Amino acid sequence: MDDFSDTRVYPAQVKIERINFSIYELKRLYEDSKRVIIDPNFQREDVWKTDEQKSELIESILMGIPLPTIYFSQDNSGQLQIIKGKECLFTIFDFINSKFKLSTLTLLSDLKDKSFTDLYGNQQIDIEDCIVMTYIVKPPTPTIIKKYIFNRIDNWEKI
Repeated sequence: MDDFSDTRVYPAQVKIERINFSIYELKRLYEDSKRVIIDPNFQREDVWKTDEQKSELIESILMGIPLPTIYFSQDNSGQLQIIKGKECLFTIFDFINSKFKLSTLTLLSDLKDKSFTDLYGNQQIDIEDCIVMTYIVKPPTPTIIKKYIFNRIDNWEKI
């Protein structure tokens, strides 16, 4: 039986909390304390294949455009697992870790071929201090709800 056809999860207690994190906080939770899992097994393969797409995200941050909402689920130990937003976070973390340089940029063309360490201090701070609105699906929400959320948000983005 397909997990999505099993309506026995309802009625279910669904608990979702909104929390704002800075990029710096999320990066620390992911890389240092390992409290964030960004590549769970239900996530699809990378969609953004070009540095141009990645550069556009970084350019947007530097222009002050809000990032898309990120969704996590939380287990009983407090560990966060990404439901939606993997590409966005990986791109930002990779840029901060100098894994790519900015390429084709629409408005901030003077930053072309720059890595994170090449940016001015205030630009680096703008990236690290960028606020990400997140929703965290918390216990006792059933695990199947994560899949529902991922699929629904994915469908909404296609509209």
